[in-house]
Amino acid sequence: MATKNTFGIKVFSEIGKLKEVIVQRPGAELENFDINKRSHFLMDGDLDYIQAGKEHDEFVKILKKNNVKVHLMENLFIETWKKIDKNKKLNFIKKFVLETKIKQPNYSQKITNFLLKLSNNPKLLIRKLIEGISYLDLMKGGKKDYITEPLDNIYFQRDGYASIGNNVSIHHMKYNIRNRETLIYELVFSNHPKFFNTKQVYSRNSKLSLEGGDVFPYTKETLVVGVSERTTLKAIANLAKNMIKEQTKFKQIIAINVPKTGRLMHLDTWLTMLDKNKFLYSPIAVKSFKFWKINLESKTVKVEAILNKNLKQVLEMIIKRKPILIPVAGNYSSNDVKRETKYDGTNFLVLRPGVVVGFDRNRHTIDALKKAGITVYSFTGDELSLGEGNARCMSMPIIREDY
Repeated sequence: MATKNTFGIKVFSEIGKLKEVIVQRPGAELENFDINKRSHFLMDGDLDYIQAGKEHDEFVKILKKNNVKVHLMENLFIETWKKIDKNKKLNFIKKFVLETKIKQPNYSQKITNFLLKLSNNPKLLIRKLIEGISYLDLMKGGKKDYITEPLDNIYFQRDGYASIGNNVSIHHMKYNIRNRETLIYELVFSNHPKFFNTKQVYSRNSKLSLEGGDVFPYTKETLVVGVSERTTLKAIANLAKNMIKEQTKFKQIIAINVPKTGRLMHLDTWLTMLDKNKFLYSPIAVKSFKFWKINLESKTVKVEAILNKNLKQVLEMIIKRKPILIPVAGNYSSNDVKRETKYDGTNFLVLRPGVVVGFDRNRHTIDALKKAGITVYSFTGDELSLGEGNARCMSMPIIREDY
């Protein structure tokens, strides 16, 4: 068990050397959702989960090659399940079934009983929670149609929670289809021995939506949070209140407004920090950028608009040096900018200052990064990109070195 002097989470920057990260390999849940309800399941297309898994393995291989310790969320769940008592297991299962909102009331108890029978097999339990439970699971000769909806977005580990300093925020997701994911995260971060000292600065029980693709620890002093299609300014103010209460060491939050579009739903699909003074952004977002400041050294939360400053000026205010802005697709055509923005051209994960990893399909952006002195590790993301997220979306750093 972690001692009182250690932390399971230590993330005070976007760019410090990445030491430990949580991911989740995509699986059959991508095959089990109703393809006629893609928008409900927040998917842009039909993913071949076998190929998507291979692409994800390529991603993880790069992480390990760079000496990053990789945790699978489902393994953290299994380890947690083995530690908790029967009452916690029962309460978790009841919550999961309740939040599934099963349309056939007589099946709620059947599914509860089915999951309870799997309590002694947490590996199979977590797979059923993620992949969905079908009529075939409950009865011989039943159809392989799913009563509980699969958690098809769970390979985007960035969204349901976020590392903030030595703390974690467990999020209330905008769309109900993803909120059951956060039950898993709440269980893990509340009970796993690795996270013994980890305080939670946001709750999944909040009524205000906040998602991790909008959360960026830029420096030890400044947390940057996007005001996006899925994160509200009121939610950020609520986060600030909790951060002040828990004394998280950060001095301020800078909120940045971005375009409200369905596919590009978070700040990290418009702007990311890649080096001490280098930022990748989509020119499409420039007209939407607006900025606010919240002082975390004050006892009360006050959201103040930052007026008469552009992106470059606000970034300089945060990092205290002149920033270099690298546009998605570099100096190529507006069509290339649109295309590579659409396929998450900004959404690279930083391995260490100036060294990043992301999809190889955004070729012009990779060229622009290399010209700007950024080292790029790339991997195939033809299937994964259909789910609407790149390397940053698919990962949650939990330990970064200071830089």
